[in-house]
This record gives sequence, C-alpha cells and structure tokens, in this order.
Amino acid sequence: MKHKKNNKWFALIMNVKGEEYLNIKTNPEYSELLRKTFDYIIPAYHMNKEHWNTIVLSDKCDKKLIEELLELSYELTRK
Repeated sequence: MKHKKNNKWFALIMNVKGEEYLNIKTNPEYSELLRKTFDYIIPAYHMNKEHWNTIVLSDKCDKKLIEELLELSYELTRK
C-alpha cells in the first residue's frame, strides 16, 4: 500500500511460509514496546527493523490495534 503523491509504502501484506504478514511503520521507541507486548508483532520481515514491524496476522490479533497501527504508518510516511 503506497501513497499516491509521494509513492512511499505505508503497509505491505505478504504470504510467508503459509502465514499472512502485514508490515507497518512505527516510531522506533513504539516498535520495541509493541514487540515486547504482543507476541504476534515481530521485527519487520525484509525491511528496516528499527522503523518497521511485522504483524503475523491471525485470529488472536487485536483488530482495533491493527487499524490504529495502519493509520500511524500512513501518517508517518505521508511526507
């Protein structure tokens, strides 16, 4: 998923070894907190691990949190 104006990615959905992954951008301090709090959030797959996280999508994911993280990623990459 990219912005139309600046062509920057704000999210990426992929299938890795049969699992659905969602990569999103976050602030580095928040990235670490998310990884420590949620076992389904890990350092980004094939992206800068300081600024990007991977959410391993499953039934146990908090959908509201995913929506919030997508919005955050969108805002962080908008400029």
